[in-house]
Amino acid sequence: MANKTLRRLLILESNGSTLPLAIFALALLSGMGILLLFVGQGDVRSGQVGLRVKTTFYKAEAALEDGREELRQWNIASASVTLDEELLAAAGPNGIIDFDPDLAEPIYDASGTVTGFTNVGDDRPLRPLTAFEDGAVAAYLMNDPSDGRTSLVDTNLRLAVTGLAVGPRGSFEKVEAVVRHLDPFPPFGAAITILGQNPYFWGGTSNVKLLTGNNCNQPSPPAPTCPVVGVIGPAAEAIADTGVVKPLTFVEGAETGVDTVDDISGTIAPEWTNCQYLRDLAKMIEGMAEIVGDANTPKGDIGTPANPKIVFIQDDYDLKGNFHGAGILWVTKKLRLQGTVKWNGIIFVVGDGEVERYGAGNGYISGGAIVANISGPDRILFTGDDCAGTDGVVGTADDGIADGGSWDVAGSGTGDTIYCDTDIDLLKLRWPFKPEQFRQM
Repeated sequence: MANKTLRRLLILESNGSTLPLAIFALALLSGMGILLLFVGQGDVRSGQVGLRVKTTFYKAEAALEDGREELRQWNIASASVTLDEELLAAAGPNGIIDFDPDLAEPIYDASGTVTGFTNVGDDRPLRPLTAFEDGAVAAYLMNDPSDGRTSLVDTNLRLAVTGLAVGPRGSFEKVEAVVRHLDPFPPFGAAITILGQNPYFWGGTSNVKLLTGNNCNQPSPPAPTCPVVGVIGPAAEAIADTGVVKPLTFVEGAETGVDTVDDISGTIAPEWTNCQYLRDLAKMIEGMAEIVGDANTPKGDIGTPANPKIVFIQDDYDLKGNFHGAGILWVTKKLRLQGTVKWNGIIFVVGDGEVERYGAGNGYISGGAIVANISGPDRILFTGDDCAGTDGVVGTADDGIADGGSWDVAGSGTGDTIYCDTDIDLLKLRWPFKPEQFRQM
């Protein structure tokens, strides 16, 4: 009996000593749970803040991109490669660039709506303050740091575009890019450049036409000159020489006739002789073109001197009648130009690489032209046999630009062809500005 009582007492004593430990363990676990709950809530709040910051940052980037496109439109309207007019427009009525991106902060009204930014003065924005979801965006322009941010004189074809964005709960982001004119092409080597080893060139029999490498048909000197016809290799030069049947109509400085047909393989930018580069360039031009058409595209749809355009024709194309075009014209098959047609800018006949000027008239081409046969046996650009070379078989030693590029002046009349860097350079206005430096402020 005594032993049983003793055992009961020992059990009760044992149970009593573990109770505080159980209570302590329970309290510890509860505290850890509460702590983890607070940590989780903090992580959620931190994640929400990070999401707001990222979203606002992306909005600022979008404002910058919108400003970059608007700058291109300003530049097109100015009809000048230099950017002084754009800086003057951005300076606003007081003629001073007041915008300071480092000090700009959002301004709110009593209801919490963004009404503007500090330190912008009367500057004209590229993107005016625009409500965007639960915030607002804007974009401003100033000169690049090397010219002096508030200078109204552009010396290097570079400007700075700033995107501003206000998001929910006061999030604010600023991004800036120094942008420059994109140089889309290497320098042209001649007024007419026919690529490939076996070109066909026929300069026509008219005495009244002019084919000149004198820049924009200005006297030389002082104007720089280039060949009238540029080809690749001495054999190609000998072939092209046979097409100079009216030598006095070919002018390059003091040179005339066959002396204006040159092997430019040692001076031409290597990109022009790279078939894959030409194919990639064709794809880029197609992607940027304002008009992508075929043989039935009306000539009224393509560019004019008052409104130059980038035009990509995936077909033969015939331009005729009293038409004056301007811009970039890319034709993948055969281009036919009637003698009265005028064109200022760049002509690419890269694909089949065939050009024919026919009929009488006082038309001209002023700028530069590239001709190349790269579309392969199926005569369709952007298919698997492109750049297959003269044998038309992909993977053989002659892969690249094929023989057969041709320029045929079949008609009478003037039919002038003039190298002119002014008409080439003005097409830079059609290209977007390329970001060169970027910073988040």
